[in-house]
Amino acid sequence: MLHNRSSLLSPPSYLPLLLLDTLFIGLGKTQYLAYQSILTNLGVYGIAYLLYQGAYWAPSFFNILVLFGVGIVVDSLLTVWYGRVVLREKGIASVNM
Repeated sequence: MLHNRSSLLSPPSYLPLLLLDTLFIGLGKTQYLAYQSILTNLGVYGIAYLLYQGAYWAPSFFNILVLFGVGIVVDSLLTVWYGRVVLREKGIASVNM
């Protein structure tokens, strides 16, 4: 039953981020999509890999869930940040996200 309720919460939380991603694509600012992917992959998953290689982190079901969640949060924050940058570049300076 929990699975059914949690699947209803996911689409509304992803919709604003999806709209910002389409803004980047529509305005030809896809470099920001690359920046957020590179920063998330190197920052979150790269650090996890280094911790694993140094035997400071062990991949378990729970740890991978946490890692995935942190990756989503970092990617979301970068999407909002770069969304504000793009909107300011386009002259929409009073963006309150």
